Amino acid sequence: MPSAPLFSTPQWIAICISAMILSAVLTATFLPTPQSDAADRATTQNAATPQPKVDLQRLESMRAYIANHPEDLDAKLRYANDLHDAKLLDQAIAQYKEYLLQVPDNPDARVDLGICYFELQQYDAAIQEMERAVSDHPDHQLGRYNLGIVNLNAGNRDAAQSWFTTARDLDPSSPYGTSATQILQSEFGVQK
Repeated sequence: MPSAPLFSTPQWIAICISAMILSAVLTATFLPTPQSDAADRATTQNAATPQPKVDLQRLESMRAYIANHPEDLDAKLRYANDLHDAKLLDQAIAQYKEYLLQVPDNPDARVDLGICYFELQQYDAAIQEMERAVSDHPDHQLGRYNLGIVNLNAGNRDAAQSWFTTARDLDPSSPYGTSATQILQSEFGVQK
């Protein structure tokens, strides 16, 4: 005598559909996709370093304007700053250099050029540009503070401590003076 089927056809269909749904849920949960990996990396990067929003159309418009108005040095500097903000560092470096050929005595632009080099981990070039800025402008606190940051990252602890100390001493109550004081305390154990 033949045995009765374990499940009826509608039950088999329901079981198969349930198995497919469960399989899809498990796959989606435990098997990362390239898109989710990219999203995870982007989230991690954004948490550590905010990614700038790049308005390429605006940058292109600025580039075209500067090409037609090379005498507008303020626009050239704004363009260099915007390229830097967009993390287009090689292009920003080129623009800062062009600007500094015409306005070599701008310590802020020279420090910003140094920051670009720093962000590319070209510490020697960063130090050179920033030292030139503070050599010409000894009271440039931001330059001294950034020289502390660059030297600390380059492993030049004595130089870093010296730069942080002079940055602090220029104006201890300013944001850079306060930050320099905190770094001197946490990194070097300097109490003052």
